[in-house]
Amino acid sequence: MKHDIPFKTINKDFSSREEALIWIVTTQISRRNLSNTQLSYFRGLHYRSDRIIRGKYDRKVIEEHKLQNATYEPAAAARLAAQYKVSRDTIIRDSKVSEAIDAIGATSPEVKRMILEGEVTIKKKDLSALTSMMSEDIDTIAVKIEEGTYDKKNTSPPVPAEPLTPLEAATAGVQSLAAALAKASAILFTIAYI
Repeated sequence: MKHDIPFKTINKDFSSREEALIWIVTTQISRRNLSNTQLSYFRGLHYRSDRIIRGKYDRKVIEEHKLQNATYEPAAAARLAAQYKVSRDTIIRDSKVSEAIDAIGATSPEVKRMILEGEVTIKKKDLSALTSMMSEDIDTIAVKIEEGTYDKKNTSPPVPAEPLTPLEAATAGVQSLAAALAKASAILFTIAYI
């Protein structure tokens, strides 16, 4: 529009925001140039949206919330796992990853973009841990990422350590052996005392 380039649009009707999200996700995942983090995010978003749709339209499941978690998760996760050719556990982990990325994105959309584009590397298990953190802790992590003090990808080659002289190597070996013997002695003494 900015450069007056003509384009076509197609109108699509969806019964809910979640159905629109699922359509967007499946379209995005069909692209072949997504990173692992992006794939995890989209699969998790699909799973979470699917659960919301299921909850809205199944009154019995809403009333019996514990039953929903017991019966719905394995079936939906298995169905999406087959669709995306991953394991059921991967789909469930991906839902936590997408929830965490959305939580940090609520604090800072820029940090969400940085994570999804791979400018910042956060392990999936660390992302999953964000879902149980207090909002203040999430804010702190977002600020660290924005400031560049959070661990980023190391693009420079590692600096090789200076080689030890034979005497230094022998001394270090003797010191580590002495420390190991001291630990073993303490354990044996504790066992004998018990």
